[in-house]
Amino acid sequence: MMSEQVLDSNGKVSHSQTEPPPRQRFHGPTEKAAETTPAPILQNKEMSKRIRMIVKKLTIKRDERSLAAEIINGLIDQLIDFLRNNEKYACFKDVTKLTTGSYYEFVKISSPDEFDVMLTIPLPRIKWAEVDGFSGLFYKLSVSRMPRNDLKVFLLDDCETISPSKMIEELRTLIKQFLRTSYKGCHENWSVKLQRKTQGSPAVTLLLWNSERKQNISIDIVLALEVFQKWPNCTDDGMNIEEWLSKKTKGDLKHQPFYFVPKHPRRRALTGEFKETWRISFSHVEKSLLMNHGAMKNCCEKGAVRCCRKNCLRLMKYLVHVLKEQYPKELSKLNSYCVKTAYFHSMVRRPKDDQWPASKVDICFLNFLNDFIEHVEKAELKHFFVATCNLFDSTHFAPKNLKFLLKILKEQKANQIPAFASPKEYQQEALLPQNQTLSVKLVAFSMILLIIVFFIKTF
Repeated sequence: MMSEQVLDSNGKVSHSQTEPPPRQRFHGPTEKAAETTPAPILQNKEMSKRIRMIVKKLTIKRDERSLAAEIINGLIDQLIDFLRNNEKYACFKDVTKLTTGSYYEFVKISSPDEFDVMLTIPLPRIKWAEVDGFSGLFYKLSVSRMPRNDLKVFLLDDCETISPSKMIEELRTLIKQFLRTSYKGCHENWSVKLQRKTQGSPAVTLLLWNSERKQNISIDIVLALEVFQKWPNCTDDGMNIEEWLSKKTKGDLKHQPFYFVPKHPRRRALTGEFKETWRISFSHVEKSLLMNHGAMKNCCEKGAVRCCRKNCLRLMKYLVHVLKEQYPKELSKLNSYCVKTAYFHSMVRRPKDDQWPASKVDICFLNFLNDFIEHVEKAELKHFFVATCNLFDSTHFAPKNLKFLLKILKEQKANQIPAFASPKEYQQEALLPQNQTLSVKLVAFSMILLIIVFFIKTF
């Protein structure tokens, strides 16, 4: 029988027997690893070793982080000054920077080569109408009354609807002008260029490269409209963090503004209606939840008790990254936002700091992996803020691809997460079946020789 370690609801390690397997969920791996591997206890040790090694590998070096931040901040600060002082579009005079994404949330994996920056524009009072069929994620925006001249240029022919395509196109034009006429550079030997448009992406992407260091950095600049009104009704049942971070924290976060970014639904053929849609965004709240993740306010601060929450998120992001490289077509719709959403749900499921001890990162990650597998198995991953939206329904994720994802996740779990194996381990595992076959052949050949020798001596 096989014994496995899990963390119970009080954050204590317990042992469970997996033969016969009790029907338990979210209490560590409960599948029969013995069906695919002959030494389950040794394998669990191997899995633990792999997980801990990957945690070290995913840590970004401080000097790399400092250089990247210096380059990005220098460019964005110059761009904001240019936008505020441009004479053509007065609406950009109040633009501000909102740093979002994995780097600024301190959950970036491997190297600091991708950055997300939101350029926010505060809006006067507006109206929004939910686009049918997308459960509260996409909206059409319109002005409540005739705006000042600085916003008129971005309205459609009805003089009411705010056009995301017009705004992003003009932002792209301004950034192009900035690079050509005003950018002074921010670091020696670094060059920058504007990337081509990516269909369906709300971002204007800049590529910075250093030919001497053979290093590239990309920046996704996203325009965001800042709305200082009550959050939409579809968010009423979302962000259930009362047991995790407190009712007060939830109330404070819901009094913050929210954002609309110029992104339309993923569809092969988009009509004019869908091209002029905005997607609701809570990136600033997500960043706050990740930065202030502990039930105790001093969690992970210097001198305080540390948890493994962020390391578990990094590990899952890395696992998804490897799987997407192996199966780009089947997993094209799987993204880091699905991982982040599942992470928030796991935080709510296990709200106590002692349920995420830093010393048990391997066990906690397997618990998180089990959570994610259950989301896939049930085809249900509720948007953390818009609870009416299921990120794993057929609108967002094809059922056949979801079944494929479930299959490979279970295979990863049953086989000690080979995606975390080093290249040397991969080679050894690949050679193992061949070596076993060779051993069988040698034994058989030796038996035949012994039989021949026996008959020669006998007769």
